[in-house]
Amino acid sequence: MSDVVHAVARAADSESPRADRAHAAAETVRNAHGYRWVGIYDVGDDEFTIVAQAGSSSRDEAIRIRSTVAGSTALVPVLGAESGIVIGLLHVESDRVDLRADAEIDFLEECAAVLRPLYD
Repeated sequence: MSDVVHAVARAADSESPRADRAHAAAETVRNAHGYRWVGIYDVGDDEFTIVAQAGSSSRDEAIRIRSTVAGSTALVPVLGAESGIVIGLLHVESDRVDLRADAEIDFLEECAAVLRPLYD
């Protein structure tokens, strides 16, 4: 496990309030690879809600510059440890088009796995 993934794990499993932990984790993931935006969501049976975000989303950027914004997006499920059901979502936006490279996906899946304490 990389130093960054350890930092995400520490942020998610600290004694701080949940929103603060989620924001710190999102900011750590965003800064690690220069992502434009990172969001962490709760996923329920019928809806999902954002817990925390870091950076500027492509939607925000398109509005700000009044132009099309292109890049890559990855949506990585956070699975319940015992149930295996989707309990959360790590959403990453990047200006780069290579976001789906195997090493990048492995990194994001490791980050999603260590976010589980946010859902306990």
